[in-house]
Amino acid sequence: MIHEEGREEGLAQGVAQGIIQGQTEHLIQLIIKKAAKGKILDQIAEELEEDTFIIAPLCDLVMKNPGGTASELLPYVSHCDTAGPVAPQTQPVL
Repeated sequence: MIHEEGREEGLAQGVAQGIIQGQTEHLIQLIIKKAAKGKILDQIAEELEEDTFIIAPLCDLVMKNPGGTASELLPYVSHCDTAGPVAPQTQPVL
């Protein structure tokens, strides 16, 4: 019984983490597209209807890694359970 509850809890956490990662990867894809059009942070945040504090670290990551894809950049983003993506863990140069 205890093992089954732990397994279910672990599975639920894994699913939640996968959803957050998928949403973050999609957000990075959108930022890449908008940055390629020359848009700045405030424009991107407004168009994506997201707070600047969420978009800023992702924009920074995209700008410092031109040509990087969302899937290449995703591992450098930390995730939190409450507010979505947060500052990149390290700054890759791809």
